[in-house]
Amino acid sequence: METNRGVYVAALICLLPALADLVSAQTALPLGEMRSGRTTSESPMEYRLSVESAGVLAVAVHGEGDLVLLVMDGDGQLLPDGRSDRDLNGNPGVEMLTATIGEEGEYRVRVQVQMGDASDFRISGSWLPFPAFARPGDPDGRPGRARTLAVGESVEDTLSGSDGDLVDWFSIEVDAEGTLVAVTRPVGDGEGDLVLEAFLDGDFSEPVARSDQDLQGNVAAESVSVNVEPGQTVYLRVSGTFSSVEAAYRLSSSLMR
Repeated sequence: METNRGVYVAALICLLPALADLVSAQTALPLGEMRSGRTTSESPMEYRLSVESAGVLAVAVHGEGDLVLLVMDGDGQLLPDGRSDRDLNGNPGVEMLTATIGEEGEYRVRVQVQMGDASDFRISGSWLPFPAFARPGDPDGRPGRARTLAVGESVEDTLSGSDGDLVDWFSIEVDAEGTLVAVTRPVGDGEGDLVLEAFLDGDFSEPVARSDQDLQGNVAAESVSVNVEPGQTVYLRVSGTFSSVEAAYRLSSSLMR
């Protein structure tokens, strides 16, 4: 019996980190009140928010060390105005942001520390429903809705700010080690100013490669390179520099071994 108890205790100890992550992932963002939290460099603290309409989210945090505040959609994609690293009043531990949310659904707020191993902080948020800010749903506007492509496959697509199509996501799974190169080029008379970003390992808050270089003087010509291993999936995001973007483009890729 003692042996079995020891086995159960050991198994529970092994599960504690996973249980802690689960509790963290399910913590609701405090609205209209202040709460304490703790974030580490290895495990940033995340809060969830479920909204039933478009609106405006305001979040403020005050803690130790150099903090960064992020607001993401349910897939972990950073919202256009969802990052604050302003060091308000000269204090690196004080951040505040206001983000416009255009769709109902699940969202995530992350507090991460840039300097040091851990930080204790206080956080509060407020939510203002404002249906007039609603925008049309974007079929491929999130990583979970990414269009699957094969290495070497080219595809033509468009962005249209007036129709709410501000972002296009694509995913490419590679079967060999090498460097994946992805490029965008304009189609027809398209002159929209594009940004091309690449993401790995399911982290959509920070790209591993980003291009807004306007190659050969063309605002729609961009290129990124990512070192990959067999079985990895590279997510590519094509977006416009401005919310009024209107652009037709071709996206293509190749794997250099």
